[in-house]
Amino acid sequence: MTDQQYRAEHLRLPPRPTRPERPPFPLLASIAPVVVALGLWTLTGSPSMLLFAALGPVIALASLADAARSTRVASRRARAEHSTAIAALADRVARQQQEERRAAWQRHPSACDAFFAADEDARRWRSSALGPVVLGTGSVACPALAEDGQELLAPDDAVGRERAEVVAAAGTADDMPVVVDASAGVGVVGPEPLVRAVLRGLLLQLVDAVPPGALRVSTPGTPEWEWAAELPHSVNDRVASTDSATAESGGAMPTLVVLQASDTGRSPAVQARVDEGRRARSVVLAGAPTVAVLPPGCGTILVVRSAVDAEIVRSSDGTGARLVPELVSREQAGAHAGILALLARRTAGVSVPATVSFAALEQRGGAGLRCVIGIGAAGPVAMDLVADGPHAVVGGTTGSGKSELLVTWMAAMAAGRSPSEFAFLLVDFKGGATGTALGGLPHCVGVVTDLDAPLARRVLESLRAEMRRREAVLAAAGVSSIDALVSGAGGDAAALPRLVIVVDELAALLEAEAGMHALFADIAARGRSLGLHLILCTQRPAGVVREALLANCALRISLRVIDGADSAAFISTPAAARIPAALPGRCLIARRGSVEETQLAVTTCADIEGLAPDAGQRRPWRPWLPPLPAVLGTDHPAFLAAMAREAPSRPGVAIGVLDRPALQDQPVARWSGRALIVQGSGGSGRTALLSRIAAETPGAVVVPADVEETWDALERAEHARDGLLLLDDWDAVTTRWELEYRQAATERLTVLLHDGAVRVVVAARRASGLGSLTGLFGGAIVLRTDDRSEHALAGAPAELWDPDAPPGRGVWQGVRLQVLAPDGRSHAGAAPNAAVERPVAAAKPPILATGGPLLAVSPRPEQLAGRLARLAPGREILQLHAGARSDLEMRAAPAEPILVGRPDAWQAQPVLFTTLCARSTVVFDGCSTSEVRQLTRLRELPPPLRPGAGHVWVLGPDGGIHRARIEE
Repeated sequence: MTDQQYRAEHLRLPPRPTRPERPPFPLLASIAPVVVALGLWTLTGSPSMLLFAALGPVIALASLADAARSTRVASRRARAEHSTAIAALADRVARQQQEERRAAWQRHPSACDAFFAADEDARRWRSSALGPVVLGTGSVACPALAEDGQELLAPDDAVGRERAEVVAAAGTADDMPVVVDASAGVGVVGPEPLVRAVLRGLLLQLVDAVPPGALRVSTPGTPEWEWAAELPHSVNDRVASTDSATAESGGAMPTLVVLQASDTGRSPAVQARVDEGRRARSVVLAGAPTVAVLPPGCGTILVVRSAVDAEIVRSSDGTGARLVPELVSREQAGAHAGILALLARRTAGVSVPATVSFAALEQRGGAGLRCVIGIGAAGPVAMDLVADGPHAVVGGTTGSGKSELLVTWMAAMAAGRSPSEFAFLLVDFKGGATGTALGGLPHCVGVVTDLDAPLARRVLESLRAEMRRREAVLAAAGVSSIDALVSGAGGDAAALPRLVIVVDELAALLEAEAGMHALFADIAARGRSLGLHLILCTQRPAGVVREALLANCALRISLRVIDGADSAAFISTPAAARIPAALPGRCLIARRGSVEETQLAVTTCADIEGLAPDAGQRRPWRPWLPPLPAVLGTDHPAFLAAMAREAPSRPGVAIGVLDRPALQDQPVARWSGRALIVQGSGGSGRTALLSRIAAETPGAVVVPADVEETWDALERAEHARDGLLLLDDWDAVTTRWELEYRQAATERLTVLLHDGAVRVVVAARRASGLGSLTGLFGGAIVLRTDDRSEHALAGAPAELWDPDAPPGRGVWQGVRLQVLAPDGRSHAGAAPNAAVERPVAAAKPPILATGGPLLAVSPRPEQLAGRLARLAPGREILQLHAGARSDLEMRAAPAEPILVGRPDAWQAQPVLFTTLCARSTVVFDGCSTSEVRQLTRLRELPPPLRPGAGHVWVLGPDGGIHRARIEE
């Protein structure tokens, strides 16, 4: 298409708006009325005729005003049409530029475009010779339209300049590929990291465009270019720019990448024979800090000033340009080199086997954790978690073979190694199927599944303690890492085997235990020197494993994934998304900048059994202590071990064993304070704990959950100067008291806590029943509760709440506790639930003495009379009525009657009651405290009575009130 056709088709320029001409002044229309008016005045002589002379100018001015208004309307319409046309023109220009940009990138793909291209992309290996390469992104000239702007109006015309600017803008497009001819050689100048990044991109473009048979690549022999060894275009001979040469030259030695291309498309060997020994044409890609250091043969020179600023200072066509350079990391380059290597092997007929058996692999052991896990195109594939890691991440969708990989990997590392050299912990949050196969190996220190969440939490918390233990072992040996122990530089290597922590389905674990990501990040950062290694498996590593953890996992294995973006984010190549679903166990191993395709071996149960023929082989150190037993006796191994570890003559009462999994410690729990609260629901072991404390403390008083015993114990403790008072079921007792009793008992308990003479232990279902008194206690033991909120309100960590905890299991000082069984029986001889509460029988008051004068007050006088008749047979019992004689007195004879009356009947005879009360014993049965106070005029509270026990209050002649019982 010619420029003229392009302009006619795509840039239909809007017509230039014309300016409306100003209308001429209506001279004749203004003069004619004046002439006519003068003629009429001459004929008629009437002065009024002269008024017509003014009509002419008025009509002329009105005509001028109307013409000016029409001109303004027409001008505004023309400007609006022009603006719309200019906008449409700009939109057409933008669309055409976008189309040109898309077509340009399609013709000249960048290194990143090639990286994300599919295997069957037609642009790959499309050329038989070196051609254009993309240096970066910049502004590039499009079809020449700038001259059209000069053909419009003069530059001083505003409308013309606007149209010219729009048309001129169409001549340049932004974000276009800046392309140069690589066959003339390319030199890159600038800071060394940026130069290497640009050269990597240029080399990847060329090896992606030219097939291996038409191009040979020689790269520098430095670690920065080791990834290029994976390229199918690479040759063994390296160019001379080595690290030593660079060092000798002060860093000014150029970086050379030599390309030998064959114009005929033949392989270099065939081309050499055809040319009868003539050398293939060599092309140089070079980098240097300055232009003067570049070698000859650089037809294009690019100066890179920063990651977003570069300039072509020399090119084969003599033009220059500013651009944003394309930078490629070493990891991206290595991953793409691996993809090209895979494609080359497939093209050459070299394939990876579909199935591999574990028995077909030869395990040689060796230093570190080297083992063979499968077979690739070049033969057996070995991995060393120490050298390649020290940590690994495994990704793959369901059914891709992650669990099979773990089984094979652990079995391969165990082959030829003793448990003193290598051990592994398996955290299987997929139900435990993987652990079924591996649990039989002596190298396995444990299998934790999601079916036992408390054990999983316990084990993972213990890993922090294991890190501290290993640090202590290394410090004691005087070495800084486990490598020194293995090499024999200090200590005993058998004391510290390498521990591999395998997590199958990391996402499920992190969802169940939110704090585990921080733990794994800590292990990943410090595990290398301590001999701790992580293997983390999940379906989408890039979306689950955080950057802080992923950065320390240099070994990455990807089985089949669904999305190419997930594969690229994980192993820097989308190739894992192209693994067939019919090939489980096929994976890509990314390490040290390269990607290798491997078919994993299948390991059977028979293979695993053959790795540990010695069934009595000692298992390695387990990095966690077992959970606390459900029933703890004084002869239980856990208690005996805790007693052996603690210092002699440690003060306090041994009440159980604490559990600190994060410290790998289970010390004896001892109480030696002045006041303690024990909270727990029914059957949680409150009474058992009180009994245990009482058994270890001489003179201790255990008060059962009884309203009478509790009141009396508080009353006695007020006058004691020493001892231990243990009150059981406080809130249940106080709820059966009237308000006055609750207030009085709280006051007495407050005095005891403030005074401190008597030690106090209070057991309650809810500590909140003590109100403000909870602040006066030195600590609280929280046993099993029915509600998490109760557990948290008592001051215990919410994560330690366990509604299914056995009796005696609780929390003390933020740590889990198992209380000793009160009878001291061991776990072997104890019956189930040996720590269940055993209520203590409450004491009984004395039987009512009926030998003297006796008055009885009861709202049920008939029932009381029958009970007294059975207690004192032969005594006459009289019932007092409200209308009885006021002078009635009791006879002094032995058979004097017992007077029984209702409270209102006695209140109706106050003089009689006072007279008889002075020399008689008064019995109150079923009366309220207010009725007793009204009759006796006593201010003190009578002792509370146990509901339903048949106890009564007895007022003696001395004025004191006590309890008694009428029936046995």
